[in-house]
Amino acid sequence: MADPEAPPAPAQIDPPSGAIERASPFARAFVAVYLVAFLACGAFAIEAWPLTGWRLFSHLRHAQRSGWQVFTVDRAGQQARVNFATFPRPDRHLTLIMRDYPHQSASRQEAVCQAWAGRIRAQGRQVSGVRIYRTAVDLHRHRGRRAPPPPRRRLTYVCADGRGARAA
Repeated sequence: MADPEAPPAPAQIDPPSGAIERASPFARAFVAVYLVAFLACGAFAIEAWPLTGWRLFSHLRHAQRSGWQVFTVDRAGQQARVNFATFPRPDRHLTLIMRDYPHQSASRQEAVCQAWAGRIRAQGRQVSGVRIYRTAVDLHRHRGRRAPPPPRRRLTYVCADGRGARAA
């Protein structure tokens, strides 16, 4: 006879069938590759959607934004903006190039300008010089508009064929 005061015996619970199955090898490999890619994008600041280097949230935003614009000049004095997206990948990052440009020697600055001019000439356009502008945009004036206002430009460097680079 069972003791009426004794606690009841724990019920035996069987796991549902298939609950302890392991993920397929394909799923495990996919997750491993995705995690490695995710960490690499974060470590090397690569912006490749849907992976990200988290720049969107990791940099302070200011109302005043500055940048650079580069234009080529033909013999008639007509300017054409340089589209760096058409250059090979190592030469596409104008902001990285311009970070060190002011501290370089005049001969090195001229070499950079000549490289840009050579790339534009290879695209079939005439180039007799390169002008580098410093730009500024006041984003306070952007409120309520779809597009930011056009940047204010200030000519900063001029490179003319054979005459070297000089500050404007």
